[in-house]
Amino acid sequence: MTLHHMIYVCTYSYRSSGRIITSVPQEIQVFSPLSLTPKEIWLVPKATFKVDSSGGPYGTDITFSINDSNIASVDESGLITAKVISDAMVTGESRGLESVTGDIVTFSEGVVYVHVIKLTGVRISVPSTKLLAETEVGVSLSEVKDFAACLHTHNTGVGTIHLTAKCPLDICSPDGATFSDQVQIHVLPPLKVLHPQKGYFLLSHQSSLRIMTNRYIVKYW
Repeated sequence: MTLHHMIYVCTYSYRSSGRIITSVPQEIQVFSPLSLTPKEIWLVPKATFKVDSSGGPYGTDITFSINDSNIASVDESGLITAKVISDAMVTGESRGLESVTGDIVTFSEGVVYVHVIKLTGVRISVPSTKLLAETEVGVSLSEVKDFAACLHTHNTGVGTIHLTAKCPLDICSPDGATFSDQVQIHVLPPLKVLHPQKGYFLLSHQSSLRIMTNRYIVKYW
């Protein structure tokens, strides 16, 4: 959660004559620390990932830098591009003008740790393997950040997502490897109550009733 509050501070001086002298109001901004997410990123060489930021004061720019540009690079928007196998650290600084001196200062900063690794396999990631018909969900790879696909279900039944990835040189271990994975998806019809047909029932004490749906049979007592 990002919190911002703005307050103004004035000083007063009381003269013996009864006159009150008031200073020019000074703006004080209370803000949440700058936060970069995610805190750690794993990328294969040549892959890219954009860092999200939150917090920091209003009216300031976020400047990104990296401690070793040979391992990865980062642009002014926070887009990281991996280069070679190693570790690096990206720093984001919330910078702006200091109201009194007019100097450019850093008000808050956050860091992201970048791990550039070789890919040793792929794994398909879906929100759920049980979906309703006419549902749309995203499909991603747990090990590859810049891959995304969309799955749209139509009719009930069982289907399988197959993936085969051919790796270029210097990205996978072993070099030039081919990885594959698959996930079985169950497409279900909407849940409906078959009995009782009216959709409601009354039970007296010490009685029972079997409820039938298009998926399950449940007994209440």
